[in-house]
Amino acid sequence: MQLCTPFSIGNNSSIDSSGSMTIGGIDPDLYDGKMFFTRIKRKWYYDVTVTDMGVNGHSLSLDCKEYNFDKSIVDSGTTDLRLPQKVYKKLMSTLANQIEDVYVPDTFWKGTELMCWDIGTVPFNRFPTVYLDLEGPEDDTSFRLTIPPEQYIRWVNGNEPGKDCYKTGFASSTTGTVIGAVVMEGYYVVFDRQNNRVGFAVSKCAVVNGNESLVKISGLRVKANSKECIYDTSDSDSVLVVISYVLAGLCVLSVLPVFILYGYHNLKNMFKKRMSDDHSTDGEPLHQPLDQTTENRDDAITDSQSQQW
Repeated sequence: MQLCTPFSIGNNSSIDSSGSMTIGGIDPDLYDGKMFFTRIKRKWYYDVTVTDMGVNGHSLSLDCKEYNFDKSIVDSGTTDLRLPQKVYKKLMSTLANQIEDVYVPDTFWKGTELMCWDIGTVPFNRFPTVYLDLEGPEDDTSFRLTIPPEQYIRWVNGNEPGKDCYKTGFASSTTGTVIGAVVMEGYYVVFDRQNNRVGFAVSKCAVVNGNESLVKISGLRVKANSKECIYDTSDSDSVLVVISYVLAGLCVLSVLPVFILYGYHNLKNMFKKRMSDDHSTDGEPLHQPLDQTTENRDDAITDSQSQQW
């Protein structure tokens, strides 16, 4: 897959977003140099392993598990490079500290404000380059993708005549790292599900300054065991199971008194009813009185016998 980004450098401007997608193979005419592959960790998504991230060649110095909390996926349907909150905050503060001679408000990095310059005068050279390291084909290898400011400072239509307006291409995430179009637009990306890997090579439509591509890919470099960078969800799943059992137990304990009181109330009513029935039986007469018709008939018989005598 090839995604091409709009850019503006000096008098060399392009606001056309285009690209191509090849199904069932790789088109060598769409990229330059060597292609590097990273392994798919889980097949549900194109889930890969980020081993490091930094600015101007200097690492953010975070535990590499933080970059993969709780997963890292390559997704052409996402625009920004979305990062776990801890990584995002560290990256934003590092970028802000390394920008020279340009005022950049915090609201720009938060994505709530645009920055606009006269067409062709955007000071990209005042912004640092970001890099992203991905696991290589072996556990102890990695390769590096660079993300120049011409790529992560994204052109948008600000509706200001004679000006180019931009917004940041970074965003925070609560669902892990998402390597979206802000990274992919510099590279030709191969989604190789059959061999469980994702490939990256420098795209022929990557941003350039003159005849030089601003997008670089390098490696393979020896790295510590990349398995240590995988965020293990089994531990968190075990904790969640324990928490769920505890909560279930608390729910049972909370409703148990209700059932006890309900049972006690029913037993009490049954006891009262039985006692009432017993008292009614003890007070009943042994013989039921005759009704009025029977008494009248007996009186008539008695009178008739008296007259015969």
